[in-house]
Amino acid sequence: MLKITGYSDRVSARPGETIKFMVNCELGNYRTDIVKLICGDSSPDGPDFREKLIRTPVNKRYKGRPQHIHMGSYGVIE
Repeated sequence: MLKITGYSDRVSARPGETIKFMVNCELGNYRTDIVKLICGDSSPDGPDFREKLIRTPVNKRYKGRPQHIHMGSYGVIE
């Protein structure tokens, strides 16, 4: 089982926009670093994985906690 999983409420954000991250962490704490993905191709024949660190105050350690999903949970949108 993965020790840390999560997702964001948006795929991307521009400078000044807000993006939220929901994190499930079975560990005591975790570290975040916001990066700009330049190339995600890490295959042997690819150009290699590359990212650029975005300097921001949110790049730090956070207290981890489990976020349980209860089987049968659902939402209704009308």
